[in-house]
Amino acid sequence: MRILNEISLISLYHFINMFVQVNTFKAIKEYFVEGLEGLFEPGEIQTLFEITTEHFLGWSRTEQRTKSDARLSESELLDFHFTLKRLKRKEPIQYILEEAPFYGLLFKVTPDVLIPRPETEELVHLILNQNQDKLKILDIGTGSGCIPIAIKSKRSDWEVYAVDISEKALAIAGENAKKNAAECHFTKLDILEESNLPDTFPAQFDIIVSNPPYIRDSEKKSMDAGVTHFEPHLALFVEDDNPLIFYQAIGQNCLSWLKDGGKLYLEVNQLLARETADLLYKIGYKEVQVIKDINSNDRIVNAKK
Repeated sequence: MRILNEISLISLYHFINMFVQVNTFKAIKEYFVEGLEGLFEPGEIQTLFEITTEHFLGWSRTEQRTKSDARLSESELLDFHFTLKRLKRKEPIQYILEEAPFYGLLFKVTPDVLIPRPETEELVHLILNQNQDKLKILDIGTGSGCIPIAIKSKRSDWEVYAVDISEKALAIAGENAKKNAAECHFTKLDILEESNLPDTFPAQFDIIVSNPPYIRDSEKKSMDAGVTHFEPHLALFVEDDNPLIFYQAIGQNCLSWLKDGGKLYLEVNQLLARETADLLYKIGYKEVQVIKDINSNDRIVNAKK
């Protein structure tokens, strides 16, 4: 066993020397940056390296600027090497490191759930800013659980519920709720097939929120390969001939799931925001609004029952 261990260590040493000659932080940074040149913009490469360093070494970005000559262990060098290999395939850094920040919290993410995005943070921020009283809230299509968990972290007295069609996503959402000490109730539900809430849920809610699939299949060709090759298509895409299928189902079901005066908040396709708002008017909602995100794109539609 000892001989095998020594052989393994020798092999590891030669393997490491194949891609970096000196095990200093400066050398691994040069190797990392050179490996991604032409694949990402320089500023993005810098950010990817900083995120990777913070994850594996625990160094803040300030510390990274002062530790050029620090020596890394063989295992640390390998962490950077294999992260680089996966980045070259355009795999999202969040999936590589299995974590993503969202609204000041850290969430576990895998290819079973979407990577939380800044636009969805704006949706959470809007809900928190517009609502203060103790409320019951439901998230439809929760994925990683980022929306309900972020809300619960700021409104500990709210009753927070969430549903998703994917059992794998629900398992991750449950882990994230535990990780962030947020008491949320998660249950499987197919919004396209079911019109009744789970028996364990309240009969009606004050707020219902959703970030459902809304990207048309025809839009795939203009999207980054990291999204189309790695993120779950079930949570992203809809057919071109019925792009509002989820909004139709959510809108219809939530008429009975919302209390009178209850609010509906939806993240939407910026190219279909007006159509989504018109759909809600036709279903019977009032005070329907289209709200722009920080980039001036039509991103959120909210309405009252």
